Amino acid sequence: MIAKGKLNMFLFMAITIFGALILFYEPLKFVYVYERGHGLYKKVVSVKHSYGKGRYDFLGHPLIEFTTADGMKHEFRSYLTYDEFLPYQAGDVVPIVFDPAYPVTAEVDRIMAIWYRPALLFILVEFFALAVSFKKE
Repeated sequence: MIAKGKLNMFLFMAITIFGALILFYEPLKFVYVYERGHGLYKKVVSVKHSYGKGRYDFLGHPLIEFTTADGMKHEFRSYLTYDEFLPYQAGDVVPIVFDPAYPVTAEVDRIMAIWYRPALLFILVEFFALAVSFKKE
């Protein structure tokens, strides 16, 4: 029979590895598979973010336009907020990364834009894995 401590450690490691594979799959495609290019920072788009119970706030997200190799123009709203995008001004050329087969996946080529959400979710998965694996009975 397997000792309880070893079983808990195995469960923790399994959840950690499985969570990492799922959460970091898409960002790793941004790094190793997708194409890099340049886009034009057009303007800030105000987006309403709800915080529940009738509370909301408006955050500015940069609107970026770029042209793919086939000459098609595309626009996307970055996950970054205006505060995280301060070094740039409207009309500046910014680095982007995108899947040429599906250009709507484009994002600004910055660490916060690509890795922030998966890293935050991974931390939550780790807390869940710890709670499930080592809970007191």
